[in-house]
Amino acid sequence: MVNHVDVFAALGDPNRAHMVTRLATTNATVSQLARETSISLPATLKHLGVLEEAGLVRRVKQGRTVTVSLRPEALVETEAWLHRTRTFWTTQLGQLAASFETPSLSPHPPEDPS
Repeated sequence: MVNHVDVFAALGDPNRAHMVTRLATTNATVSQLARETSISLPATLKHLGVLEEAGLVRRVKQGRTVTVSLRPEALVETEAWLHRTRTFWTTQLGQLAASFETPSLSPHPPEDPS
């Protein structure tokens, strides 16, 4: 199961968001991602670690080459969670707004301002 907080935290960094966008089109090596984001190889590895921990990417090592691929199921799960959450909060906020629109039945009549 995907931890949605981790997904949002991982995507909150522009470099990691760029990597996810890039990996949505095709797999890439760690070196390719480092060149495309203009950050150092060690920084790229740290960012990939965060993305992997969030369940957004997987790394496969063959010899000395590490290939990174997107795990789209993590994004699908997060999107479904967002949909459920949005539906819940839309309903709750709609009920709250309706409660302000309904005239309240006060036990005391309004005072005469004169």
